[in-house]
Amino acid sequence: MVVSVKETKSNPCYNLFEENSASLIIKSKESDFTRRQDIPKVCELNGAIYLVNALLIKRKKDLRI
Repeated sequence: MVVSVKETKSNPCYNLFEENSASLIIKSKESDFTRRQDIPKVCELNGAIYLVNALLIKRKKDLRI
């Protein structure tokens, strides 16, 4: 399977939060980065291209790998 991606502006080091067992909101991905420019680049699916083996879909009846 091949899909197209783009660099995301919503990096999980800064924008992803979840509730912990004490019902507090915490960062989902902890990091030691202080500058946004230093964090690793992250990509997201952009939905422009999906190239899939049709036989695989017929056999599995699912798009997940």
